[in-house]
Amino acid sequence: MKEFFLSYLTIKTKLIAAFSLVALIPVAVICAVTVVEVNTISEANFVDSTTRELKQLDNAMVQFADMVKTSAAYVAARPELKGADNSVLSYLPGVPAHSADPEKEGPVNAAIYRVLIGVQASNDAFFEIFFGTRWGGFVSSNKGALPPGYDPRKRDWYQVAVEKGAPSVTSAYRSVTGGSDQSGVISVVAPAFDPAGTLVGAMGIDVPLKNLTKMVLDIKIGKRGFVLLAQGDGTILANPKAPETNFKKMSELDHPVFQTLHRMSEGRVELEEDGVAYYACVYTSPELGWKYVGVIEKEEVMASGNKMVLAVVAIGGVLLALFVGVAFLIANAITRPINRTSEMLRDIAEGEGDLTRRLEVASKDELGVLATWFNAFVEKVHTIIRELSLHAEKVTGAGVELSGLSDEMSGGASEMNELAGGVTRSAEEMSSVMVNVAASSEQTATNVNTVAAATEEMRATIAEIAERSEKARGVTSDMVDQAHGARANMDALGQAATEIGKVTETITEISEQTNLLALNATIEAARAGDAGKGFAVVAGEIKALAAQTAEATGEIRSRINGVQSSSVQSVEGINRISTVIEEVSELVAAIAAAVEEQSVSTGEIAENLAQASAGLQEVNSQVARSSGVAEEIARDMGAVSRSAHQLTGGSSTVRDRSEDLSRLAGGLNSVVGQFKV
Repeated sequence: MKEFFLSYLTIKTKLIAAFSLVALIPVAVICAVTVVEVNTISEANFVDSTTRELKQLDNAMVQFADMVKTSAAYVAARPELKGADNSVLSYLPGVPAHSADPEKEGPVNAAIYRVLIGVQASNDAFFEIFFGTRWGGFVSSNKGALPPGYDPRKRDWYQVAVEKGAPSVTSAYRSVTGGSDQSGVISVVAPAFDPAGTLVGAMGIDVPLKNLTKMVLDIKIGKRGFVLLAQGDGTILANPKAPETNFKKMSELDHPVFQTLHRMSEGRVELEEDGVAYYACVYTSPELGWKYVGVIEKEEVMASGNKMVLAVVAIGGVLLALFVGVAFLIANAITRPINRTSEMLRDIAEGEGDLTRRLEVASKDELGVLATWFNAFVEKVHTIIRELSLHAEKVTGAGVELSGLSDEMSGGASEMNELAGGVTRSAEEMSSVMVNVAASSEQTATNVNTVAAATEEMRATIAEIAERSEKARGVTSDMVDQAHGARANMDALGQAATEIGKVTETITEISEQTNLLALNATIEAARAGDAGKGFAVVAGEIKALAAQTAEATGEIRSRINGVQSSSVQSVEGINRISTVIEEVSELVAAIAAAVEEQSVSTGEIAENLAQASAGLQEVNSQVARSSGVAEEIARDMGAVSRSAHQLTGGSSTVRDRSEDLSRLAGGLNSVVGQFKV
């Protein structure tokens, strides 16, 4: 399928496609790598920047916690707390009722309250400061009644302080002493010891979660991102995106996003909510154990990268267009001489065959070499066709001349046939006269006048025979000269045909060399791969032209062989005609000699007529001789007539052969005429 598709593409299209692919592949690779790298860098930048933000937030949280811990340690070390006893306010069952105002419940409670309220007043972030004793007593900076049976020793914050033995941060919880603020708090707690090192109780400082939420809200991840804060157990402390999830554990929320975040402690993850893709970066505080989650829309993370990608794609498009333009120019430069070569080959093969045109050699590369050798080939063919045209014109002229000569020979043969008929009739008449003379010789004495008259008549007849014999001799002599001329022309025609045969052999050798060059070009084009297929096309066309040249040369050779065969047959016919004419000439000469002899005999008869009696025997002898001569003349004239018929047939053959020669010459001129020389 690939080869079938490529076979329909021009060299120009293939070159443009190749250059375009050469440009497109690197540009596409660069764009793809750029997209991947930009995405990777954007993600890495998001992770780095978000992690830095989260660490800074954690540092702020740790510093805040350290500050609160310092305050807690300060409060726990106050002598007012160290000196606490079982007189501290208690809400345990069985304890007598008392007021909720520590200042009214003895000096110990009043002293502890003043310490707590003083520290709370020093920092607006402190929501409540409280103290619980090991006897179950409890004092808070916020005056207010506690639920009956409240035992601080059972609260988590108290147990954490006792267990840790140092200032510590508790998990978030809802305070039962915080009045109307039930949004949840975290506590920084510390144990209190008397001077002897015995545990007196534990104190705590409550920090509202809303303060932490405010700190988290102040942190912006990008333009639309936010930070989610959760405890180590997954309890959400601050979620600006969904405040309703605050104070809930992620593991208990029926949402895949929170399930995924709950399982993570570090790293980046891609999330999707309501069809919007998000990147989330998770960082867990090594000191607080809290989990910070920076969340931002993926589109915002990739925004700058997408701009860069669009810029790279735009640059790649411009480069691709530039490469395509350059490829178009290069393809035109390469295919233009090939197209000119193809047009010339097509014009030679199908059109007027203009052999005067030449390709312009504008370079020294393979195309220049191809154009040079193509011009050499066309020049060689041009020379051959021009010479062939000249020889074809000579053959045409020789054919016309031979046809005229054959017509003249046919006319002369007809005239000679008529003369031979007249001589034959005269010979027959003379034979009849000789019979009469023989009969009359017996009555010579009595019929001398009759013999004289017959003698006069015989003399006139002999004169006529002599005259006609002389004409026959002249005709035969002229025919002999014309036959010699025709034979010379036919020899020249045969020589011309031989020269044309040599020319056709030269054309055949050139076509074979052209085939060999085309085969070499095809092999070189195959070695060159796709880039050389255009050369293979040109080589194929040259090979086709060579094949047409070989075919035309074969046709010319066939016709030349016909001309040579006809020439040989014509020469043989003319030789036969010449031989017959020479025989006729000899016969006519013999007839003339016989007539002359008869004339002498007749004169003797006339002179010796007076002595007829004495020379009767001689007259009879002469009459018998004349009768034999007449019979011989009749026989010779029959032979002359037959020779004339043969000459007529030979002339017809010569005319037919000359017509064949003219047709062959016309065909040769037609083939040669296809080329402009």
